[in-house]
Amino acid sequence: MAEYTVNEILEKLSKIEETAADIMEAASNDKKAVNAEYAEKKAEFDRELAGRYNGLSDEADRKNEAEANARIEEIDREAKKSMDAMEQKYNSEKDRMTKEIFDRIIEVG
Repeated sequence: MAEYTVNEILEKLSKIEETAADIMEAASNDKKAVNAEYAEKKAEFDRELAGRYNGLSDEADRKNEAEANARIEEIDREAKKSMDAMEQKYNSEKDRMTKEIFDRIIEVG
C-alpha cells in the first residue's frame, strides 16, 4: 500500500469535499428544474381550466372546480413523491459516490 503524507491526504479529502459539493449543487439544480417544470405544468393546467370554465353554469363550475382541485392535488402529490424519491436516491447514494470518488483519487495518486 502506498504511503501518503498528511498534506496529500488533506488534498485528497479536499478534492472529495469539492466533488461532494458539486454533486450536491447538481442535485439542487435538478430539484430547481423539476420545481420550475412542475410550476409551469400547474400554471398551464390552471389556464386550461380557466378556459373551460368560461360560460359554464354555477353547478357545473363547482363540479369542475372540485375535479380540478382533485387533479391539482394529485399533481402536487406526484411532484412531491418524485422530489422525495430524487432526494432519497441522492441521500442513499452520496456516501457510495463519495467513496467511489475517493477510491479513484487514491488509485490515481
